[in-house]
Formats: sequence, structure tokens, C-alpha cells
Amino acid sequence: TEEWVLHWAPTGAEWRESPDPDSDGMMRLYDRAADPQELQDIAKERPEIAAKLLLELKERIASSQSQSTGLSFGVGDAGTDLLRGIGYIEEEEEQED
Repeated sequence: TEEWVLHWAPTGAEWRESPDPDSDGMMRLYDRAADPQELQDIAKERPEIAAKLLLELKERIASSQSQSTGLSFGVGDAGTDLLRGIGYIEEEEEQED
């Protein structure tokens, strides 16, 4: 918002799975006017603000997911090689029958 910045990192999900929508995860709250560089986390001092913003964020996420087209785009061989090289994609082991 114009007043606040909320950082939220949901927890409790396995890789490539959606996080638990009921989890509060890890939150940080910053007062934009008093702390424009976001150095002082005040989530514990202002839990009501953090909770309100988290609820708004979860509602926006749910709304955007419901409007998803379901389309996905591949990255091609070069993109796949790049992602594999930096560790985002692991080689699948061949299974013996």
C-alpha cells in the first residue's frame, strides 16, 4: 500500500507444490514513510496491520489463480540447458525395468 510494505514467504510446501493457503509463513512489515529503505521489520509490533495485508494478498493470489488461462510456455532447449546448469532442473535418473 502507500503506507506499508508486506513481505510474505509461505512455508510448508514441497518443491513445485502450492503452499498451504492457511499458513502465515514468514512475514515482514515495513512502514514506508518512517523506513523507506525497509530496514526495520515491525510485523511483531503491528500484527493487526500485517494480518490485514496478508489477507488482502491471499485474496489477490486466489483471484489471480481463478483467472488463470491454464496456458504454459516452454523455455526451449537452450533455456532448459541454462536452468539445468544453474541447478533449477535436475537430471532425471533412468529407471531400470
